[in-house]
Amino acid sequence: MSTPTQASNGKLSAQRAVEVAIRIGLVFLLAAWCFLIVEPFIIPILWGMIIAIASYPIFQWMQAKLGGRNKLAATVFTLLALALLITPTAMLLDTVADTTHRLSVALQDGRLTIPPPPASVSEWPVVGKELSAFWSSASKNLGATLTTIAPYLKESASWLLSTAAGAGIGVLQFVISIVIAGVILANAAGFGGFLNALATKLVGDRGEEFATLASKTVRSVAQGVLGVALIQSLLAGVGLLAADVPGAGLWA
Repeated sequence: MSTPTQASNGKLSAQRAVEVAIRIGLVFLLAAWCFLIVEPFIIPILWGMIIAIASYPIFQWMQAKLGGRNKLAATVFTLLALALLITPTAMLLDTVADTTHRLSVALQDGRLTIPPPPASVSEWPVVGKELSAFWSSASKNLGATLTTIAPYLKESASWLLSTAAGAGIGVLQFVISIVIAGVILANAAGFGGFLNALATKLVGDRGEEFATLASKTVRSVAQGVLGVALIQSLLAGVGLLAADVPGAGLWA
């Protein structure tokens, strides 16, 4: 038979187990709550770190030109980066809005006309005949043709709106990332020391070496991506100019 002392000890152990379980559950709930709060900022913070690491040589050059003033160089870098992001975006939105307005007005006034398709269109493989018939119908009676495809236009409009909303969120995230990158660059020495200390704790004595290697890798990848993007933009601009597309430089 169990003694009163053993029963008391058993009850205390059970109470402690329940208390520990409640505390662990509360810690997990608090951690999950904190993660939900921080989650929208994880991607901007990661991009901010990548931008700061990739653009650090440019920041060092600006810092030298500004007499070693760290915070001023970070502020100038942030403003220039924001201008490079926001200015083309605003110009593109203005162009799209203006073009959409003109098309809408022309369609309502009956001034929007579509020329008949060239005869060669019907000879295109797979879609040639259907495309030529649809094009001919639109050139003869645009209003009736648009009424026929109205359900598809609504689906396309919904897709365009969702895509535009996603693009807007992406631009906002990049704005936040650039601001975070500016803050990191303004405290570059402390941030570099933190990364080196973290790498040393994770890897050991070769932590600083791995941190330097990671920084160089990020810069090399960023330079490669930007270089390819620049070449693609130049080629796209040449193609759009050759096709006499309005606003070719902006679209490129």
